[in-house]
Amino acid sequence: MTNENVRVLNQRALKRLGFAINPNLPHIDSAKFQRSPQEIANRMLILTAVIAASCGFSRAVCLAWLKKNALAQNLSPLEQDFFLQADGIDGEKQLQVEALFALSWAAGIVQKMALGKYCDESLVSHFPDIRENNGIAEFDKKIRLVPENELLRELDVYYCAHWAIQDALISAKQAPGKVHPFVIVWRRHALEWLTTVEDWDTISMDT
Repeated sequence: MTNENVRVLNQRALKRLGFAINPNLPHIDSAKFQRSPQEIANRMLILTAVIAASCGFSRAVCLAWLKKNALAQNLSPLEQDFFLQADGIDGEKQLQVEALFALSWAAGIVQKMALGKYCDESLVSHFPDIRENNGIAEFDKKIRLVPENELLRELDVYYCAHWAIQDALISAKQAPGKVHPFVIVWRRHALEWLTTVEDWDTISMDT
């Protein structure tokens, strides 16, 4: 399927969900995985710890778990700072569950990622239980990367959806779609990370 056909199909799906369409939005030429399965597994496990801590679980315990499993060295600068702060709820970090969901889809751990739905509540069941101090020895064996044509399709649709959200914001209109904009933004963030070599904290999100 050509990039043009991908865009046409995505625009139809977006219209059905109430997203504005920009016919002049540049096409994405390709979407190639720039991260190894091990890197993707590490990023998902780190996000598991970040999200657990953001829900109030001990940050010290989460950081100790990351260190035990040789993951702490892969923390981004913002994540390093986060784990050194006092325990407590962090609503902004909690939103990254949608990034974890997108990575789980790309890694073949979950099979569907519907544009108009929030991530499934069962997502946590796919990851080690930090509260039980579970190890990660078998986790990377779960990774089965989706074909790159599917990655391109999803990256394109979230790019277009993000543009529509930004357009609504600039025009002081209600955000389109059936889910909160953070779903679109964090899923796109994760998909962009897969196709670049940028740090997690500095992914370009131009629209």
